[in-house]
Amino acid sequence: MSAIKDRCYKLWQIYVTERDVVCQRCGDTPISGHHVFGRNKHGSCFDPLSGIGLCVNCHDGWARIAPGEVKDLLMDRIGVDEYNRLLGASRGTIRLRDKDYLEIAYGLGSKLAGLRGR
Repeated sequence: MSAIKDRCYKLWQIYVTERDVVCQRCGDTPISGHHVFGRNKHGSCFDPLSGIGLCVNCHDGWARIAPGEVKDLLMDRIGVDEYNRLLGASRGTIRLRDKDYLEIAYGLGSKLAGLRGR
């Protein structure tokens, strides 16, 4: 994985965990960002709305055995229209180059700064 691609995934994780603070299922901490849609096609993997903060137990257990419930939780959180937009985007394959990752990293960094009140 290129360094800039790795940076994008890291920024996405930081944003989701700082936004959600506690597990969105059980309220426990610490949490990590869970990609509700697949990451391999890059269609929605860097959109913070496509993820949800989950604790280790919910991430490693519940999310793996009940992906439909995770999707329902996300849909309740962001609404049906936004969920369907992300679902459609997640099905599309996007080829990203370093230039694209730089733009994604900049955008995520800006969102993170906004979240932190800067």
